[in-house]
This record gives sequence, structure tokens and C-alpha cells, in this order.
Amino acid sequence: MKTNKLYIPGLLSICLLLLSGCEDSDLQSDDEFLPPPYAHTESLVIDPSMTSATLKIRVEGVHLTSVGAVFATDNYLPTKETGIVFESDNVSSGLQYVTVTGLDPAKSYYIRAFATNDRGTHYANVKSTLESVTEVTLNGVTYPTIFYGGRLILAENLRNVPTGVFSNTSDKALATYCFSGDQEEYGCLMLQGAAKLACEELGGGWHLPTNAEWGDILNDIEEENGGNLRHATEIKGRYGIKAAIAMKRPEGWLTGSATPGTNSSGFNAVPSGYTSGGANVATSAQHVGQRALYWSASNFANGEGMVRILSRDWDNVQLDGNNPANYGFAVRCVR
Repeated sequence: MKTNKLYIPGLLSICLLLLSGCEDSDLQSDDEFLPPPYAHTESLVIDPSMTSATLKIRVEGVHLTSVGAVFATDNYLPTKETGIVFESDNVSSGLQYVTVTGLDPAKSYYIRAFATNDRGTHYANVKSTLESVTEVTLNGVTYPTIFYGGRLILAENLRNVPTGVFSNTSDKALATYCFSGDQEEYGCLMLQGAAKLACEELGGGWHLPTNAEWGDILNDIEEENGGNLRHATEIKGRYGIKAAIAMKRPEGWLTGSATPGTNSSGFNAVPSGYTSGGANVATSAQHVGQRALYWSASNFANGEGMVRILSRDWDNVQLDGNNPANYGFAVRCVR
């Protein structure tokens, strides 16, 4: 690669030939003219054993000193300082492969390539070992999965949770509350506390998403479909026109004023409605066919649980609050 560099010996020779003095400011080091490095993660292939992964990376740069991959389990944006580093023997520009080993199959990892020269280090886009997962079997139910916002997401509402009694005050609260007229179609409608425990009891790091995690998921879906949702975690309001359309399944929604869904994200939002009045009696679910309401693990200052809502009557994703002890909503666990 041809680079535009100014070398000190050449500058000194010119100065001497011209019999003129050179100012100190004319003497520049090579580093000031060195272009910064660049790295991009083209693909990630997980070994079937889930103990190693191979990245296809593309790096560009002059005088590269280090090329490789860095990964972590607890940091969505790992760096050489915060993650585990695997360096490549090849420090030249172009495509190459880097294999990281020693992964724990029970854990999820965030991995990205890097390239370093004297101008600094450039980190590539992040890949996750969970991205290659397309379905999971939990409690005897096989769910399709999608990957957005750095999380693996159940692409159907949680179901096959036996009916029972849930107590928010019990040390060992029973997370076996579920009400839905059609579990196979709509999944379980659960109290917020029961939803948290139901996700956690799946093991493997599954949990009910926080409001911030919902924001990350919606941001990714919105941007993938040409929108911008950087304010998705604000306290109140309706956001994400592109995300809402991409999340709704076309079938099953009653006709309304909203744009029909395409389900291009694979989220499979179905209008499961909700139940109220303590959600511990077999009352009929309300707004079935009209709305999909999903619990988050977060609460407003007044104690109301944060809920994400899609409707047949608006084109966006709404953030609202409801009493976590009285209302039963749909549940999506994430990892």
C-alpha cells in the first residue's frame, strides 16, 4: 500500500541543498503521518463443542504491530485491557482467520477483532457466540430465537408454565403462575415478579429483560429497518415505528389504524392481550387480537412495572407502566 510519508533524512537533504535553515516545526516524525489501523469482523463460526470460535477478520493498516481478537463474558465491548486477547501471527493487511479457544459452553461471549499500530488500536464490530443459536429447548418447549441488542431473545412468548399461586413476599416464591386462554398461541400472561422468576429458573443466564435491555433490542431492530431509536429508554412515550412493524406477526391482529406488521425481525409479536384483577383467577384476557404487552424487569419510581406495548392502533412501541401485582402480561426471556 502506498503511503504519503515525509521522511526526516530527505527533508534535511533538501534543506542543506538549498543552503537554508530548517525550522524545528518542519521536522515531523513518521507517526504523525501514519494512517490509523482498521479492523472488521467478517464472520464468526462456533465449533459444535462450543469451546472454540473462529473469526474471519479483515484488517488494514501500515506498520501494524498487533492483530487478533479479544473476548469477554461480562462486557459487550471488550478491549485489550478488559478482555482476553488472542493475537495472530499475521500482522499484515488483508483477510485472515483468528481462532479463540478455552470457551465455556455454558457461557456466552462477546468477541471482536482488533488491529494496532503506533497510531493506536481500532476495534471491529462485536460478534457474540449466541448469534449462531437459532433455537433453544427449555422446560420441554423448543423456541426459535433471535439476536438483537447483544442478547439472545426467545422469539415466542414463554409458555408451558403450570398454573399456580405466586407470592411476592415469599422467600421461595413459586414462579408457576400462568393465565392464557391459548398457551400454544399466546403463551403465558404472568405477574411481573413471577415472570422474573420464571425466566431465571430456566438457568443458563436467562432473565427478564430490563428496560435498558429492551432499549438496546429495540434500537437494533429499528436501525436494521432504517429508523433511529436512540431515545428508546426514556421514561414515557411511544417510539420505534420501524421496530413495531418489524416485530408484529402479520397474522392474528384485528384490523386497526396501524400499519400491518411484517415480522421481518422474527420477533413474532402476537396480540395476546392482558389479564387484570390480581391475575390469579381464570378471568378472560382483555384486548386479545388488539395488543401485545411485554414485561420488563424495571419499575418506575412509583412502583409501577415498565411495560412495552404494541397495538393494532398505533405504529410505534409504547413504554408504559402498570401494577406488577395486579396485571398479567406476556413474557420474553433473554440471555
